[in-house]
Amino acid sequence: MSLKQLWIAQCDLCGKIENARINTGQYNEVERTLPVGWGYVHNKNMHLCPECAKRR
Repeated sequence: MSLKQLWIAQCDLCGKIENARINTGQYNEVERTLPVGWGYVHNKNMHLCPECAKRR
């Protein structure tokens, strides 16, 4: 058995879960961002999946 840490994005409206996108930046720093197609509402604390973002 092994333990694994995962970074995910979860939609605040419907609850859909998807793995976060991992980018390597300057000096090989790892940055985790929202998956492609995901977005924000009025603030950056509320994440929306592509389906819910279309409805907004």
